[in-house]
Amino acid sequence: MARKSATGRIGIADVAVKAGVSHATVSRVMN
Repeated sequence: MARKSATGRIGIADVAVKAGVSHATVSRVMN
C-alpha cells in the first residue's frame, strides 16, 4: 500500500515504521 506514495516517502515511512512511529505521526510530519 505504501508504494502508491512517492519513493522518498516510502523510505521515510519505512524507517519510521521500523522505528515504531505511528502512521498518524508519520503523516503529520510529511504534511
